[in-house]
This record gives sequence, structure tokens and C-alpha cells, in this order.
Amino acid sequence: MKQSRRRTTSFPRRAERVLALPVAHRVNALGGYGPGGEVIYEAHPSGCPSVLVDGQQDATATFMSNGSVEFRVRLPDGMEVHVLDGSFDPVEKREIGVPSSNVWIEGLFGGGRRRAASLVNPAVNLNLPARRIRIVKLGDPQRAMWYCAWFRPGRGLTCATAVRYALVETQAGPALTREIYVKNTSARPLTANLWTYFNLHGTQRFVYNKELWYDCGLPLTGRETVVAATSFGFKTLDNMKASVEESSAEVEEMARTTIAVAENGQKMSEISKQLLEHAKNTSKRTGEASNIMENLE
Repeated sequence: MKQSRRRTTSFPRRAERVLALPVAHRVNALGGYGPGGEVIYEAHPSGCPSVLVDGQQDATATFMSNGSVEFRVRLPDGMEVHVLDGSFDPVEKREIGVPSSNVWIEGLFGGGRRRAASLVNPAVNLNLPARRIRIVKLGDPQRAMWYCAWFRPGRGLTCATAVRYALVETQAGPALTREIYVKNTSARPLTANLWTYFNLHGTQRFVYNKELWYDCGLPLTGRETVVAATSFGFKTLDNMKASVEESSAEVEEMARTTIAVAENGQKMSEISKQLLEHAKNTSKRTGEASNIMENLE
């Protein structure tokens, strides 16, 4: 029986679905639940932000409604490495640093003033406030956090944006993905710059005698950037150590053999001297015997 392939929905279609999600079951003025149980916020929760945590194998990602993103990886020896640090402390309920990830839209938009806004947290903007926002939390099997916003950057210009964060498992290990969707909803062309970044520690941050260190952004195309983590295992070091010890043993064995050969050579030299001395003595005695025979004749 022929098996049908499982169709995967493209990212633009998923983004359009999230942007169009209705609040089917309203809880309060902040939002409620969608028709499929999606958690929908139409405004930022006051005090403590909403949190979505996803853990897969040895990796944990934490996404907050205010844009704070945290990504941790646990090594086989139990050490926990912070690849991305969260920018909000949920216990003290305050900002504790710069966001570890952000996306910005920026441009003149036909006017004289430069405008910019964060697509993750549009409350942070320069002359470009969002008309409205939406934060959507999706559960399994497609657990993800969506940050949506609608803007009017200029006269006759409107656009809708959606940023999706998710933790996925790949053949190379866990990966945090960020996908960006920008739709021009006006009749006129929209020209803008899109700025993205990850606030990483870089290759200079490491812990002595530990095995994980990581590098910053590796651009693949104009729209794709990879943040790579490389692990160097202790097994390799142990193999190198064993090879060194093996080589040292071989050198010591060669040294012992060389010493033995040298000692044997010295012994052979002494034996050769003794044989030479014996030959001389024999020759001397042979000469004496010849003289005696001549005298007897």
C-alpha cells in the first residue's frame, strides 16, 4: 500500500493563520483562547510577562511575551551553558539586561523622519508605534511563540509582521529557530530595512577545562543566519593522551633497546680487544716457535 507523504504548511501560510486567529473564548481585556486552544494576548500583561518554556533532550528555551529569549544547553557531564541569556527576571519582575534577540524594521517611509520599531516588542520604537499587537502561544506538537504587530509607517502605507521562535531538534542537535514574516498590506510599494541580531557571548567566553564553546552568526543567505555551537569531547582528549602515553612508551622501549645495543656493542668491543690481544699473543708465540725450529734444523 502506497503511503501518502505528510504535507507541511509553509511558513507564510502559518503566519497568515496566526495573524488572522480570532479570540474564540475571551478571558479578559488582554485576550483569551483561539479556536484550537491557542493562547492569544492582544496587549502585554502588566507586571510579569507570559512565559513559554520548551525542553527537548538536553536543551531548554524560554520565551517571554516581552521579547526576552533564553537558550540553555546541558552537557553530558552536567554543566549548563547559557547560549542566550534572558533579559527579564521573573522573580524580581524587572529588566536585567539587553534582549538576547531582536528584530527591527527601519526606514524613512516617504517622510523626512527616520522611523524604527522592534517587531518583537513594538513598545520599543522610534516614531513608529504599532497600531496593535498580538502574542500567540502554541502548544505541542508545534510549540512556538509568535510576536505579531501591525504598523502604519507612512501615509498610505500599512504592513503586518509576525516573528516566530521555536526550539527544534536536528540531526546535529537542538537548534533555536527564528522566522520573520513581513507583509505589505497597502497598495503602494513599501521600502524598509530589516535588522536582526542575536546577542551572544562569542568565542571569547569559555570555562577552564570545559568542552563547549560557540561562535556568533554564520550567514548562509541574505535571509538566513545560523548560530553554531561546537562541542569538543573529553574522549578525543583521552585518545590524544593515550596516544602520547603510547608514543612515550615506544620511545622508552626504543631508548632501552638503544642502551642494550650500546651495552652489547661495548661488550663486543671488549671481546674484540681480547681476541685481538689473543691473536697478537698467538702470532708472537708462532714466531718464537718458528725461530726455535730454525735453530733446531
